Amino acid sequence: MEINGVKFIKFVNASFFDGSTVFSPQGESTYGVLESRMDQVKIQDKLFAFFNVKTKGTDVESDKLGKMFFSKTATVPRYKIREVKDKYNLSVVRDSTKADTIVISKNEVLGNTSYSWGQYIYKREDVTKVLEHCLSETVSGNTLKLMRPYRYSSSVVNAIDNKEEVQKAVDAIKGLPANIEYISFSYGYKDKFDSVADALGYTDAKINSNIHVVDQAVVDNLRNYADKSIITDSALQSLLGSSDMEHENYVFIDQLLSSSDPGNIELGLTLMANCNFEGSQHYLLILLGDHFNNHRYNKYCHSVAFKSLLDFMNFNKYTNVNLDNILDKADSMGKLTDDIRTLVFERAMEEFGRSFSRYKWIKVKGIEIVKPENDTNQGRD
Repeated sequence: MEINGVKFIKFVNASFFDGSTVFSPQGESTYGVLESRMDQVKIQDKLFAFFNVKTKGTDVESDKLGKMFFSKTATVPRYKIREVKDKYNLSVVRDSTKADTIVISKNEVLGNTSYSWGQYIYKREDVTKVLEHCLSETVSGNTLKLMRPYRYSSSVVNAIDNKEEVQKAVDAIKGLPANIEYISFSYGYKDKFDSVADALGYTDAKINSNIHVVDQAVVDNLRNYADKSIITDSALQSLLGSSDMEHENYVFIDQLLSSSDPGNIELGLTLMANCNFEGSQHYLLILLGDHFNNHRYNKYCHSVAFKSLLDFMNFNKYTNVNLDNILDKADSMGKLTDDIRTLVFERAMEEFGRSFSRYKWIKVKGIEIVKPENDTNQGRD
């Protein structure tokens, strides 16, 4: 299956010569992408483009949202929908087939795609040929030992000689759904399969390793939603009555979060969770980097609204925010303003001042903020 240049294969993991069992499928089948240059971001971008997923609030027609269905990973708090449902004549449905608009996570594909370092992919037909060859009376543990004696343990030899188990293996692979064209072995099973395949003359059975594994349900859902309007949760945020955080808002919230008063802290966290996430990412990144670990045990940080913010920002207690992160985020949004430059400049001066404070003769007099020449961001996300 190919979607907008992304070639998906359908595969299932399996064991090979695991004790007395010759071959056994493990778990459910899923999708994989073999193209090494097709990373997770490109996969999502291509799928979103093909299915016309709207990722920006400016692309969403608020008067045409109608009945909305939220995917499990969409992070928009439902109370925000209730606040504006009359204004836009919205409603939320639990059946996607009855919806006019599907709301998905801005990381719907990205968050459900992983790069596997330990999966080795083989064509199903090649694995079938090797197993059927093992059924031959001329193939035995002894003959295989003669071909590659150093590669076989006694368990493998015994399994080869147990033709009943080999037949079960052939039946198992033939019994897989017809749309599964590939088999994946982890390293230990892969080594055993390669040994048997090489000994029987199938030296080019393996076709690839270390693939991008994509949750099958995510791709299938996008295909099922093809006749609907699909938008991301981040695009929807801009319609929910919230506004972008301006510099004076940032300064005020920073002061609240720097306070020792619990009421001020909770107010600051509340204001963060109720701004327009999409248009405030640069300031939210700074505030989270400066204050989250100090206040992450505050009860409001466990609210639906604040968890929604953390999900949107892909932020957790291990996230590190440096000056480059701030500048990159502001630049990607087209909001690298004088206020942001001044803020970063002051922090950089302070940071470098601390670094050289042990010297008597060396003082930091100035710092220049210059966009890297090889940066092709140019105001894009």
